[in-house]
Amino acid sequence: MTSEKQTDLVSTLWGIGEAFNQFWKAADAWLKKPEVQGAFKRLFELPTAIDRRIKTQRMLLRRGILPSDPVLALHTEQAALTAALVARDYAAKLDSKGHSDDARVFREIASLSELGNATHTLRVIYPEIEAVARRYMYETGVTEGITSLVEMRFAIGDLQNDSLGVAAELLATETFIFVNLFAIDYAYRGSYDASKRGRRAFAKVANRHQVCHGISSDFDEMHVINALTLLYISVVVGQFMVKEGKRLAKENQKFIQTLSQQRSDIKEINREMLSLILSLRAEGPDPKADV
Repeated sequence: MTSEKQTDLVSTLWGIGEAFNQFWKAADAWLKKPEVQGAFKRLFELPTAIDRRIKTQRMLLRRGILPSDPVLALHTEQAALTAALVARDYAAKLDSKGHSDDARVFREIASLSELGNATHTLRVIYPEIEAVARRYMYETGVTEGITSLVEMRFAIGDLQNDSLGVAAELLATETFIFVNLFAIDYAYRGSYDASKRGRRAFAKVANRHQVCHGISSDFDEMHVINALTLLYISVVVGQFMVKEGKRLAKENQKFIQTLSQQRSDIKEINREMLSLILSLRAEGPDPKADV
């Protein structure tokens, strides 16, 4: 009897050991997959990537330039930024993604900008942003009332809540997409909005109301370059929403309340990420240690 119990115990332990062995073999095979190793590598590099993005973003904003991947590439190449150059570069980028109709609009704006009248060029760009929103973002039949685009950021926030991978996918499409969503808010703020939020960061972002209603004509080429970036970001977001099957209803009274909460959440996330970056720096190796 004792011998049988010992045999059963040994058999049970052997079975558990074999199960663990199979588990670790499967886990080891999974960990060795290139896509898994790549994901861990990106996760490890995330604090450095965020730090680099924040520094680049601040550098461009201090010079009055809204950041975007194409603009950063042009700026890095030491080329003198002109509205025509930026517009044609955005056109090439959209052509490479198969968005030929949107690319054509940028080429037409490039030719217009070369005439040198910033105000007239802006009066073409801002209505085109609204046309993009109507074409890609809103439900069919919305024909009026698209003069404030806070809904765009609301929609992206909504998609992020649906899937954790949305933010990563958006950042892979355009590194600086989120700061530009704030810039769109700023450009489309109402004339009644006396808030100073964003005034320093977006000093060269023209207000849509002032442009289209002739309230001001004090605009220069940098205003045009930044408006082109807003148009480009609108296309990127619009095409992303089409891919995700997301459409905005015209009437949603919860937008402002939700955006206020999103601003609060984003500030908290930024504080946490900054704390993480600083702690990793503090724990990192001393660069002078090997000298």
